Amino acid sequence: FQFLEQGTNKVLRDPVTGYDRYQVQVTETAPSIPGYTLVGDRSQSMVIQIEDPANEAKKNVKIFYYTEKTVDIKYQVVGPDGSGTLDNPLDSNVKVLSGTVQGSTPTANEGYKFVGWFEDEGCTQAVNKTWVGADNKLTPKKSVPYGNQEGYRAATYYAKFERDVFDLTIKKAGEKIDQNQIFVFHVASTDSATAMDVTVKGTGSVTIKGLPVGSYTVTEDTKWTWQYTPEEVTQNVVINGTTAEVTFTNTYSKSNWLTSFAEVINSWKTTLTQTKVWPKN
Repeated sequence: FQFLEQGTNKVLRDPVTGYDRYQVQVTETAPSIPGYTLVGDRSQSMVIQIEDPANEAKKNVKIFYYTEKTVDIKYQVVGPDGSGTLDNPLDSNVKVLSGTVQGSTPTANEGYKFVGWFEDEGCTQAVNKTWVGADNKLTPKKSVPYGNQEGYRAATYYAKFERDVFDLTIKKAGEKIDQNQIFVFHVASTDSATAMDVTVKGTGSVTIKGLPVGSYTVTEDTKWTWQYTPEEVTQNVVINGTTAEVTFTNTYSKSNWLTSFAEVINSWKTTLTQTKVWPKN
């Protein structure tokens, strides 16, 4: 009894041989071979009825044929819609022992970045780092035991993308700046997706973390700090691949302070009348 790969006649395991008398029926059941599937019923048995003389045993040979198992290896994007693409979403029908995989290379779209490859959709378990090569290409390796050798497993690998974000620092500079003075700035993206107000105390600074890539305007609220005049009320900032920084320089405007001409006499009078209430006996 021989055990061969269908199509190639590759020997998958040693044959089962034996001797018996003329016309005896010998039965053999197909064994399980790791990484292969029996062609036909897995519990199939074959019978040999010995016919030929021992020196011409061609009719006394029966063959079990097997085919190598195959698996699908999938690659999937995880992230906001339009965050990135993969050049190959599927390696299909990969032979578990003798097959090869193409792998997959991720490409982040504008405004996004590739984070990494993971084995779970929640992106908590990173793939084996030795599987990731140039350009973040993932090429899965054989990692599942099939008998005394390793082969591929059916799996889905997840490429995580997220918004590409950077920090923006706003600094205050100038002479005669009251260190207790609060300066207010309005920060807005040109696409109107981001808008916020931040404050800087004295000649300090504030850092806004995690701003998406894009163009922004930073405007000082001069109504809030009317006694100081900025050299530039609004500055434009482009955040794209680096941490950005802007500095607003102010001059002290003494003429903006209130004078005696702004004095107003309060002519309102308030009379308070108190009435005592004695407790009852």
